[in-house]
Amino acid sequence: MRILHNHKEIAMHPRLRGKRESSHIRSHHSRSHKTHARQTANKMESALRGQNELLDQYVDVLKKHVRGSGHRSLNRLLNLKRTYPADAFCAALKQAHKYGLYDLNRFEELIIGFVTGDYFNLGGNTP
Repeated sequence: MRILHNHKEIAMHPRLRGKRESSHIRSHHSRSHKTHARQTANKMESALRGQNELLDQYVDVLKKHVRGSGHRSLNRLLNLKRTYPADAFCAALKQAHKYGLYDLNRFEELIIGFVTGDYFNLGGNTP
């Protein structure tokens, strides 16, 4: 789009150029950024896979639910796996997969629920 003043062009906004000039407009993220994100996602995915069949299935479906390479979601899942105890993570993973829960904030709440449930039930007695 051209901005005119007194019949003279004073500005042209690059996002609003016509199709004829659209080849000069660069995308928001460069190709190297997209390639790096894809490589990072592949590394995180390989770190998550091969340890638990249920986790492998969860990663597959999680990747379908996110846009792009999914590197942020995979990074978050990997951090959750590393941060919390394995038994609480696996119990939450079973429940999340059973109910189709792929929101990682709610998944973390499930993990915390399993961790605190074990914490408050130290003696093994139920109220």
